[in-house]
Amino acid sequence: MQVVSIKEMGSALLDPELPTANDVFVAISAVATQYALNPSHELAEIALDLASNLNAPEYAGTSAVAEVARKLKLQWSQVVEEYQLIEASIMPQHELLQ
Repeated sequence: MQVVSIKEMGSALLDPELPTANDVFVAISAVATQYALNPSHELAEIALDLASNLNAPEYAGTSAVAEVARKLKLQWSQVVEEYQLIEASIMPQHELLQ
């Protein structure tokens, strides 16, 4: 039986369209620029997904990348959470709507 490492088989976080950490950083930068121009919940969700992808074991080559990935995920999680709180306060759940 041949043993295959996670790096060889790919983790669930790895996006094959963004195969390197540099590619993910570029994508996050592009989304963050769009977010700065026109903030939206959708763009925040995309940035959070990309930041989550950056936490894939394949990108953990250096402690700097791992630390930046952790911070980006935390920051975008907070932005998404704020949108969810705003949406919940504007449109509270009602039994008739469920």
